[in-house]
Amino acid sequence: TGQGLALLDPSSGSMTLFSYQPANEYSISNNDVQSILQDRAGTLWIGTNYGLNRFETGSKRFYRYYHDPGDEYSLVHNSVEDIAEDVQGNLVFGTLGGISIYQRQENLFHNYTYNSYAVTELNNEFVNCLYADGDGNVWIGTDRGGINQFNVYQNEFEYYVSIPGEAQSLSSNTINSVWEDEEALWVGTAGGGLNKIDRSDGRYLYYRADASDPAAVSSDFITCIHRDVTGSLLVGTWGEGLNILTPGNEKAGNFINLRHEPDNDRSLIHNFISSMAEDMYGMVWIGTYGGITAYHPESGMFSTFSQESADPVNRVGCLEFDIYNNLWAGTEEGLFMIPSDDHSACRLDFSRARKYMLREEDPESLSGNYVISIQDDSEGNLWVGTYGYGLNKLPVDQLDKPDPRFVRYADRDGLCNNTIYGIQEDRSGNLWLSTDNGLSRFHAATGRFTNFYVVDGLLHNQFYWSASFRNSSGILYFGSMRGLLSFDPAGIGEHPVHPGVILTDFKIYNQPVGVGEKFYDRVAIEKPICLADKIILPHKIREFSLDFSALYYEHPDKVYYAYKMVGFDDDWRYVSSSRRYASYTNLKGGDYTFMVKASLDEGLFESAPVELEISILPPFWVKPWFILSMVLLLVTSVLTYIRVRIIALRSRQRELEQLVAERTAQIRGQKEQLEQQNREILQQRDKLMELNKKVQQANQQQMRFFTHISHEFRTPLTLIITPLEQMMKEVSSRSPHYRTLLLMKRNAQRLLHLINQLMEVRRIKTGKMELKASRGELVGFIENVMQSFYGLATQKEIIFEFNAPPGPIVSYFDRDKIEHILYNLLSNAFKFTPEGGQIIVHVGKVKQKMILQGDVAIIGPPDHRQPEVNEYVEITVMDTGYGIEAEELKNIFKRFFRIPMEDIPGSQGTGIGLYLVKELIRTHKGQLFIQSKKGEGTTFTVLIPLGSEFLSLDEIIETDTSSGKAIPKLHVDLLEGQIQQKRSEPEPHIRAVNHRKGSGSLVMVIDDDTDMLRFTAGYLNESFNVVTAHDGLEGLEKARQLMPDLIISDILMPGLDGLELCARLKSDMMTSHIPIILLTSRAEVEDFLEGMEYGALDYIAKPFDIELLEAKVRNLINNQDRLKRLYTSSRMEDLINAKKVKVQDHFLQKVIMTVEEHMVNHQFGVKELADALCISRSLLHKKLITTVGQSANTFINSIRLKKAAMLLLEGDRKVSEIAFETGFNDPKYFSKIFKKHFGKTPSEFVEANIAVNTQFST
Repeated sequence: TGQGLALLDPSSGSMTLFSYQPANEYSISNNDVQSILQDRAGTLWIGTNYGLNRFETGSKRFYRYYHDPGDEYSLVHNSVEDIAEDVQGNLVFGTLGGISIYQRQENLFHNYTYNSYAVTELNNEFVNCLYADGDGNVWIGTDRGGINQFNVYQNEFEYYVSIPGEAQSLSSNTINSVWEDEEALWVGTAGGGLNKIDRSDGRYLYYRADASDPAAVSSDFITCIHRDVTGSLLVGTWGEGLNILTPGNEKAGNFINLRHEPDNDRSLIHNFISSMAEDMYGMVWIGTYGGITAYHPESGMFSTFSQESADPVNRVGCLEFDIYNNLWAGTEEGLFMIPSDDHSACRLDFSRARKYMLREEDPESLSGNYVISIQDDSEGNLWVGTYGYGLNKLPVDQLDKPDPRFVRYADRDGLCNNTIYGIQEDRSGNLWLSTDNGLSRFHAATGRFTNFYVVDGLLHNQFYWSASFRNSSGILYFGSMRGLLSFDPAGIGEHPVHPGVILTDFKIYNQPVGVGEKFYDRVAIEKPICLADKIILPHKIREFSLDFSALYYEHPDKVYYAYKMVGFDDDWRYVSSSRRYASYTNLKGGDYTFMVKASLDEGLFESAPVELEISILPPFWVKPWFILSMVLLLVTSVLTYIRVRIIALRSRQRELEQLVAERTAQIRGQKEQLEQQNREILQQRDKLMELNKKVQQANQQQMRFFTHISHEFRTPLTLIITPLEQMMKEVSSRSPHYRTLLLMKRNAQRLLHLINQLMEVRRIKTGKMELKASRGELVGFIENVMQSFYGLATQKEIIFEFNAPPGPIVSYFDRDKIEHILYNLLSNAFKFTPEGGQIIVHVGKVKQKMILQGDVAIIGPPDHRQPEVNEYVEITVMDTGYGIEAEELKNIFKRFFRIPMEDIPGSQGTGIGLYLVKELIRTHKGQLFIQSKKGEGTTFTVLIPLGSEFLSLDEIIETDTSSGKAIPKLHVDLLEGQIQQKRSEPEPHIRAVNHRKGSGSLVMVIDDDTDMLRFTAGYLNESFNVVTAHDGLEGLEKARQLMPDLIISDILMPGLDGLELCARLKSDMMTSHIPIILLTSRAEVEDFLEGMEYGALDYIAKPFDIELLEAKVRNLINNQDRLKRLYTSSRMEDLINAKKVKVQDHFLQKVIMTVEEHMVNHQFGVKELADALCISRSLLHKKLITTVGQSANTFINSIRLKKAAMLLLEGDRKVSEIAFETGFNDPKYFSKIFKKHFGKTPSEFVEANIAVNTQFST
C-alpha cells in the first residue's frame, strides 16, 4: 500500500501494518510498496519506491538494499517496480534504472542497464514488469521500449566490443583475426587496426596504420595473426603485405613491413594475405591472393615455388596442416592438397598437388568450390567449411586417397547456416562453427547440431571471415560484425527449451467458430479454444480443424510440431512451423483426445503435450436403444417370415406333389415320343449316309466326266490345230485368209492351254499332285527353260538377263513342277512388262530368306513341327513392269482371281496360273514371297529346300520321266502370237464406206478381247464405218467424241463393264439416243433382262452368228432412218403412222412431250426447249439432226404443224382457232408455213385428205 506493508492473519482476521520508522533500521525502507515476491525458500522480498527489503517472518525484521554509486555490485536503482525468480532460483529485480540479478551465494547484484551500442543490453532502462518462464527466460516489460527477453544462461558468453567514447574497448566491432598468448589477447579488426588486450590488467593497446610512421602497422585491415618460433608476432594485412613485431618492439609498436617486390623472387609473393599456418618444422606458410609462400623465421626470407600443374593454387583463403604434414589450401576455386616431401627443401611437393572440386553427379564429392575455412580434429579428420555450401568432413582414412569421399552437412541436417567462417574443436571433441547466421555446435558423439543465436547470448548472428581461435586453456574466440565473442565450451551446458503450445483457433468447414456459436442446434465451444478442455460436436459436422502455436518468439520458424488424435491416429504426425494446424474429416461418433506438442529439435519432443477432449455425438442409428429396437424388429420379422414361409412351403409341397404326378405322366409320354424320334433319327442318319455315299459317287463320276471330257477336248483340238497348221503352210502369209487361219489357231491353242490348266487344278483338288524329285543341276536347267523366252524378249525389245553364281547347283527337284513354275512366272513377267523394260532371273543358295520391307509371304517359313531346312535354292524373277497394288498382292494367288489391269489391254488371264505356281511350290515344300510397287515392277522369290533330307523315299526317283516342256512352251507360243498379232495387224479404224454394200452409218465395237474385236470389226467394216475400243472407258470417251449411230459392246470387260457403260451412255443426254447391242457369254434369261434394264436394245449371247449380228445392226439403223422419214414427211399416211409409232428414244420422247406441253405458247422456241431439257442449244440441235434429221426450230414447227393437221382433219374447229391452239398467233403466217410444209393450204389439205383420214380411222 501507500502506507507500508499490511500483513493479514487469515485465522483471526487481524491485520498488521509495517511502515517506515526513521529510528528503526529494521523497519521497511519506504511506505510506497511497489512489488512483493515470496521466493522458493519462503523469504519475502518487498520493492519500494526507495530501496529493496528482505523480510524475515520469524523476527519480523526488514533488511534493506540500496543503490550505491561507488559499488557496481549494489542495487542498480532504488525504485524497485517488480520482482521475479528464474529457474535457477536467482532473483530478478526490475527498477527504473535497469534490472539487477541477485546472487545468493555471493550476496551481490549483477546489473544490466540501457546501452544504445550493445544489442545484448536493455533497450530502455525503465522496467515496469517482469515474468520468468520455465525455460530460463525472463520477460522484461519496459516503458516505451517494448518487451525485452533475458535468458539466465546468457552470462556464459563473454564479449569484447567497441564502445564509442570508451577508452578501454575495441577499436572496431568487425573482428577479422584473433590470437592469444600468455601475456595478451591480440585482436585484428577490419578497419580498426590491431588491438592488444593485456591479460594482467585488462588494458587495451592499439596499433594503427600511419602513413607518416614507417614503423607503424602497414594497414588497419588485419586478416591474420601468428606468433612464430622466434617469438615474433606476424600480422597479415589485406593489400599491405606482412608486418613483423619482434618481442622487444611490442611496447613501442615498431613493425617491420615486408611487401612483394617484383624483382625479388625471395620476397613476399603477394600483398593480399588471407591466412597463415605453421608446419612441424617451424616454417610459416602464408596464403595470399596470388598463391602460397613460405616464411623462414630464422632468416626472415621467403621461398616461392613454381606451380607447373594446370591448376595453380591461387586466391587462397585458408591453410591447414593434417596429421601427415600435408598442407591443405582452401581457395575460391576448390580445395588443394600439397603432399609432404621429406626430401624437398620446403618439405612440400607442389608438383603433386591435388585439386578437389564439386562434382554434381557425385554426392560424396566436395559440397562447394569456395572453401573459406579448414580445421583438423583430434582424431585426424579434416573439416572443410564452404561459402554457401555447408560443412564437409574428410575422414582420416581418406586423406591420402586420390579420390577421397567427403561427408556433407548442411542446414537441412541441423546446421544453422551453410556459410562456415570459422571451425574450432573443444576439449570434448565437439566442433564449434561460426556462420553467417548463428553459432553451431556439432556433437561428435551424436552427430547432431545445437545452434546459438543472439537470444542465447551471442553478440550478433553474423560472424566474420577467419576470425576464430582456441587458446591453450580451451577458451574459444569468434569474431563477428558486432565484436569478439569468448566462452569456455565446457561451461555452455545443455539448456533445452521446450516451448509451450496453445490452441489458437477452432474451425468448422474452414470457418472460425466463435464462442457460443451453434451448429445443428448445439453449441460447439463454450469458452475460447485456448481455455477449453473439451468440445462436443454433432455427427453431421464432417470436417473441422484446430490451429495451434508455440509460445516461443525468438525463432518461431524453427519450431516443429507433433500432433495426434487419440482414437483415430495410430502415430504422431510431424509438421513444420509453416503448417500449424490439424484437419480431420469424417470422424466416426465417439470420444477422442487431440494432443499437440512443440520442440526446437525436429527429432526430440520432450515437452508434455496440450490435450483437448473431443466428443462426436453418434447418430441415433448407432445408439444402443435404436440397435436393440432394430434387433427386436428383425427377430420378429424373421420369425413371422419363417411361419409364413412354412405355411407357403406346405401349400407348395401339395401343389408340387400334384404337379409331379402330372409331370410324370407327361414324361412317360415324352419318353415314348423321344424313343420314336430316336428311331426316326437313326433312319435319317442311315439315309444321310446313303446320300453322302451317292454324293461322293456323283463327285467321282463328275470328276471322271470332267477328266474324260477334258481328254475328249484334246482330240478335236488336235484335229483343229494340226489341219490349221497344214493349211497355213499352204496359204501365203500375205493372203487375207492367212490371218483368219492364224486367228483360229491362236484361239484353239488358248482353249488347249485352258484345258491343261483345268487338268492341273483337278489334280490339286483330288490330291493327286505328287512330288517326283530327281537329282539334277539347276543352273543349266533354268537356262534351258529361259531359252524359250529369248525370242519373245527380242520381239518386245526387253532386256532379259540371267544371274547365277559360278559353279553348278546340284539338288533334288521335280523338273516338271519347277518348269511349270518358271514358265508361269516368266509368262506373267513378259505379259506385264512394257517394251524397253527389263526382266532378270536370279538363282543361288541361301541359308534363310531375309524378309525385306514390302515383302508379302504367300507361303511363309514352315512351323517348328516340320523338319528344319538348313539351306535353300533361291529363284528370283524380277521385272520392271506395271506392278501390282499392295492390297491385291495376297489375292493374286487365289484360284480364278484376275488382277484388275484396266490400263493394259489384253492383260486379263484366267486366274489359274499363279494359283498353280503357289500349289506347285507348296507341293515342293518351298516358300514363296512377292514384292511389288505400282508403276515400278514386281519380284517373285521362290525358295526350294536344297538336298534330299526333306523328301521321303516315295518322293525320290532315279530318272526323270516327265513329259518335257511341250505343255509349258504353250505359254510362250501364246505370248508370241499375241505380240505378232499386235505388230502385224493394225488397229481397225474408221474406214471409207463401201458404196456397193452399205450406207455411211458409223458403228462402234467395244471388246477387251483383241481377237474378237478384230474379227467383229473387220466383218462389219464391209458394210459400215467402224471404230473400235478395247474397254468400256475408252468406248465411253470415243462415243462422246464421235457420236456413232450404233454401239456393240462386250459385257465382261476390265474397269468399266458393258452394263455400266450402257447405263452411263443412256444417262448422258449427249449419247442417250444411241442404240446399244450387248454381247456376252452368259445366256440366261435373267442376264437378258438385266441388259434390257440398263437400256440395251438387243442382247446377243456368245458364240453368235456374225451374219445375224450384221442383220440386227442393219435393222436398228434402218429403224432410225425410218423414224427420220416419218418426222420429215408431209404425206398423210406418214403423218398417221408417226402418230401410231411408239418412240423408243427417251430423249425424243421428252422433246415431243415438252413441245406438246407448251403447244399453246407461241413464244416457246429453241431456247425455251433447251432450258426445259437442261442442255445447250448446240447439243439440242446436234441430237435432233442425228435422231430425226431436222434442226431444233424445224422440229418444233414440225410437231406444231402435225398437231394442227390432225386437228384440221377432225373438222370441228376453225383454222384460226387451230392456229392459236398450236402456237401460231398469226393465222396468215400459220397458213403460209402450213402450205410450205404440206404443199397445200389448210383448206386444201382438209379436202385432199379427208378421205384418207376416214380410211385410216376405220
